[in-house]
Amino acid sequence: MHLLRARLAILLLLLSCGSSSTALPPVAPGADLRASQQGETGAGGGASPNEAPNAPLWEKIREEDGILVFRREVEGSPVVAFRGEGVINAPIARVALVQMNLERGPEWIERMKEARVLEARSDTDFLTYSHIGAPPLVSDRDFVNQVHIEYDPPNRIKFNIHSVEDPKGPPTVGVRGQLIHSSFELTALAPDRTRVVCEIHADPKGSLPKWVVNQFQKGWAFKTISRMRQQVQKGDLIERAPQIRDLLARNGFPL
Repeated sequence: MHLLRARLAILLLLLSCGSSSTALPPVAPGADLRASQQGETGAGGGASPNEAPNAPLWEKIREEDGILVFRREVEGSPVVAFRGEGVINAPIARVALVQMNLERGPEWIERMKEARVLEARSDTDFLTYSHIGAPPLVSDRDFVNQVHIEYDPPNRIKFNIHSVEDPKGPPTVGVRGQLIHSSFELTALAPDRTRVVCEIHADPKGSLPKWVVNQFQKGWAFKTISRMRQQVQKGDLIERAPQIRDLLARNGFPL
């Protein structure tokens, strides 16, 4: 019975990996995106400027709708890291507001059931909680994360995120996962064009085989950027998030 349950869970996960979101009309494969990648990933993927010189190269595995997706092995880890790069046709502050408004995360983040700030420690540091739903026969996952924001006005904002153990975290809904590292770097290319580079290295824990985990996370970067493109177009973003609007303005990114 346990073996059958495990096989069914793997099948459902693989089926869910094959689904894709509906993106907005694609950004043309523009010179601005590829030019901005020179010296960072290049045509074949490479180490970012702030990474160690001997860091493994990123391997490009997908290019679609103006979004590039990369993977790379991480030494000592059975789970693979993934990276996505793409352009969103919106001002940098508006893209940042989408990223910071956790309560609306379920509108655009795949399988997210709930997200909230547990503690705002400063304008740059937050303790957060997120609950990710799983397919039938697989336990839901949740995460308690530390978020650190780097403001570099007027053209750059970076979010660095990793899991922490904290007494303010609620009891787990199923399995407490580990976000080893994730980041979202936003760079203004023009007043209404923002380059997004997102990375994730996560272990959902539990008994799922790591090859299933790697397959499941393979589509994360593409779906994330595609759905951010949709979310950023919603007309009520600013008026429904006055505190985030004020926070961004205080740090050099008025909306």
